[in-house]
Amino acid sequence: MKDFVAFGDKILSATWGGIAVYNNTLSEWEDPITTFDGLPISIYEHLLVVDIPSQGDVILAGGPSGITILDSNLTVLTTRGATDGLAGNRVSGLVYADSVTRQFTDENGVIVTEFHDEAIFVSHNGQGPTRPGVVAWDINTDSVNVTYQIDKIPSNDVRSVAADDWGVHIATDISPMVHWNSSSLDMEVGAPTNSLMSWPPSELSSHGGNLVMISPGGIDVMDAGGAHLVKSQYGLLNDPRGMDLSDDGLYLVSDDGLHHFSPVDAMVESDKSGQRAARPLNAIIGERTWEGINETARPGMTTVLVNDEQPMDIALTSESVLPGKLPMNPLALTLSSPETGAWVMAKSSVLNYSGSWDMQMMNPGIQAAFQSAISQVGPGSSSVETHIQLQSPNDGKMKVRITYDWDRIEVPTSIVNMTDRPNDGGGVLEVTWLPAEDAAWNGYRIFVWDATGREDWNPTEDELDDFSTYTSIPFWPQTSVMVTQADNDGVTETLSDDRVYRGSIAIEYPDGSIGDAIAWPGSITPTDEMPRPPDWLEAAPISGGDAGTIVVEWAMCQELDPSFTRLWAAQQEITNAFALTGEIDIPYSSGNSTVIDLPPQGVFWFAAACVDESGQYDPSNVTVFGPVTTAGGLNDGIPPSMILGTEALDVPEDEGGRVEVTWQANTEEDCSFYTVYALPASGWQPPSTVDGWPVAEYVPSCSPDSPDSDSIGVIVDSLGSSPLQDGITYWFGVVASDDWGNSDVNSVLVVEATPEANQNGTSSAPDRVEGLIAWDHPDDDGTKIDIVWNRSTAPDFDFYTVWVSDYPLNNISELNGNCESGIISCSNIVIDQRQIGGVLQLQMTIDTAMYGSSIDSLVESPISPDIPLYVAVTVHDVKGNVYL
Repeated sequence: MKDFVAFGDKILSATWGGIAVYNNTLSEWEDPITTFDGLPISIYEHLLVVDIPSQGDVILAGGPSGITILDSNLTVLTTRGATDGLAGNRVSGLVYADSVTRQFTDENGVIVTEFHDEAIFVSHNGQGPTRPGVVAWDINTDSVNVTYQIDKIPSNDVRSVAADDWGVHIATDISPMVHWNSSSLDMEVGAPTNSLMSWPPSELSSHGGNLVMISPGGIDVMDAGGAHLVKSQYGLLNDPRGMDLSDDGLYLVSDDGLHHFSPVDAMVESDKSGQRAARPLNAIIGERTWEGINETARPGMTTVLVNDEQPMDIALTSESVLPGKLPMNPLALTLSSPETGAWVMAKSSVLNYSGSWDMQMMNPGIQAAFQSAISQVGPGSSSVETHIQLQSPNDGKMKVRITYDWDRIEVPTSIVNMTDRPNDGGGVLEVTWLPAEDAAWNGYRIFVWDATGREDWNPTEDELDDFSTYTSIPFWPQTSVMVTQADNDGVTETLSDDRVYRGSIAIEYPDGSIGDAIAWPGSITPTDEMPRPPDWLEAAPISGGDAGTIVVEWAMCQELDPSFTRLWAAQQEITNAFALTGEIDIPYSSGNSTVIDLPPQGVFWFAAACVDESGQYDPSNVTVFGPVTTAGGLNDGIPPSMILGTEALDVPEDEGGRVEVTWQANTEEDCSFYTVYALPASGWQPPSTVDGWPVAEYVPSCSPDSPDSDSIGVIVDSLGSSPLQDGITYWFGVVASDDWGNSDVNSVLVVEATPEANQNGTSSAPDRVEGLIAWDHPDDDGTKIDIVWNRSTAPDFDFYTVWVSDYPLNNISELNGNCESGIISCSNIVIDQRQIGGVLQLQMTIDTAMYGSSIDSLVESPISPDIPLYVAVTVHDVKGNVYL
């Protein structure tokens, strides 16, 4: 619903489907008024009831097609639109205005009375080809009274404007022409389009009396004032292009020349026989002539004499020039014609030229300036920017290209180091060098060659050209590269750990050449490094899980050639993986955690090692974690009670350095193991806490030593790797831990004891090992052996030493001394475990031995096939006594 109005006992509503009718008396809708009833369209947006003297009350309905008039019986009478005087067909609003009379005094003092009949004001938004505006429809005369135009000019696309004393004359791309009266300050509409030669005009000109319009169709002369009607026309010219209007008449230019009309009102053309034209017109520059250029020698047109397809060469007039100035050749343009007295005007529009000058000839210092600028350019730059100032007394445009043959000054760089890439599987060398300082640098070229047996050889430039491989680096900031291949007498080979390599570096230039190659003075061999163990290792039972199930997690192995992580679980304190069995291998791709099932309610220590792709790992360097109890259920968080009855006494009749610690066994169900802490005494009164003390011993069971006793004892001979010192008083404290490792280190009964030697200076070495057997490791490449021996029963046992050599080991006193003093590098293996678990024998696999013809010449090396080996195992006590 767009509008509604009351008419008698009905309410009329304007909609986009016609005019709806509601009967107030019957309180119901009647049939609507639609196109079936005579409406021109169904869309209406405005309604107004007006009393017209000749027709009585009528309804005006406004919409896109104009105003539809309905009588009092709602019968369609007629529709009025733009052809009836409205500003346009589209009705944007209807307003009734009553009649009005007003008086005012004009500029001459005369009282003027103005009267306006009652009217309907009909607005139009400019939709369609018509202009926006408002008309006043006089009700008494039933016709348009006046039109009010809103936009003043028909279009914003103004084609021509002329001004004179009368006012301003405006022509747009849409007719009609409009005129602004400078006296009344109002806009006036000029001559209609159908009275003109053509539309739109190309130019307007006025000198106060006549207004002349030229267009492609011809010439129209109109009154500058008054009604602006057409006075005369002329259509015999071919496309008039420009004009000048004055009291002397109308001068007009067209394709066929200049025309003069006087008088202008009658458009009488003057005789052209008195005009002189340069026909034909020729142009001459130097020795070149262009004949008959009249077709383009016209106002508004340009004549092209020289272009890219028809260039003109100009020779230098003199080789002598002023310093700093480009030599220019003054050329004269001559225009000639056989017509005497014909005026010719010429103006240079575009002058393009190119030339080549020897700048060094004009300014000897420019070469040094360019070379200095190039030498200051940093290496690695793909482009260079420099500023060259050109000066001229007049403004203009120039494109300049400067060529300069510069001198290349080579500044070689050098290799800083060649190193074996660490923590990898071998076959890779890292080369590092200094950044280049050569301004012409285009890349680095790295040469690596097999220098085995020729470590002092430096290849020449020609020999480098014959290399089968090299590494090219096109990035200036890059100063290192990994190399995996080398040249060996013209053959590309993969780097090997049994060869020696050297390298050199040269600078590549943009033309493909290289500078001097600087060789690195050293040599290097890539190696397969022994992997480091994981940085950390953790193991714990699963809360709420089954007893014996342990979750083990460790840091990822960091070597570049990882294969798997090897895990061990031992039911005793361990510091390395020698002689350990039952290893578990977890592939590197499987991550860094696993679940292990072990016997329940046992105390375990865990070890982890990283194994690389060649199977290497170091059993002496493993990550150890423990103790851990393979408990189940839930962690109650409550530690066992404080240990009571603790005593510490020097072990009698020994060589010293040992203390026996005993205590009453803890009988709690969840007690799992004991930890014996020790610390050199530092006061008269022992403390009640062992927090932060070193661990002297672990006892992996809470049960008494025998069924007939309620106590437990252990011999302490060291604090970690440091043996107890005779005559030094130590504090000892025992702490119990439950299945989940809960313990209380702050409520401890601490006792003291002093180890002493009681054998009056006599000492004895532990008994030699028994049951020693060695054999070739089966199913291998001849680089390993297996050995086994019975455990030692010495009460003061400290460690075993395993010796393997191709030199006889019947007496190793001298060999042991050389190893301890560092005279030779020994492959002997130290094992600090008396036994592994409950097994009474120790067994291990060995892959290194000492080779040589004398004790002083023995060298540690991987085991070689088919060479007989001797094996010995020595037992050492805490005082260092041993049979050699």
